[in-house]
Amino acid sequence: MLCSTALRTRETWAAVSETSGFGGLVEHERRIYNAPVEQLLQVVQGADEDARVVALVGHSPGVPGLAATLAGEGSDADAVRTLEEGYPTCTIAVLEISGDWADLAPGSARLLAVHTARDGAEA
Repeated sequence: MLCSTALRTRETWAAVSETSGFGGLVEHERRIYNAPVEQLLQVVQGADEDARVVALVGHSPGVPGLAATLAGEGSDADAVRTLEEGYPTCTIAVLEISGDWADLAPGSARLLAVHTARDGAEA
């Protein structure tokens, strides 16, 4: 779990982990705070190579921009459309990759779903 150092992102992750049962090691990463897409990509590329799942809690416009940048061939059309319509707070984009985090590049992931917790909308 890679989380911005901002109080709001810490609170968001605490609420998500409490209600979902998702846990794991949390790394508070200063480079995520208001970061552009390129910097967020570098943060994820630096994730532990043994990590099967990486969650990133950050800020707009960087996080939705990263999701859009990574979404490539095989992405769910409804999820792509939802992402294009906007990325309000409390939104999660679920992407799947094959390969190593260090090799992550634009268009190298499949966008599987976009979900906004507060309105129940899911693609």
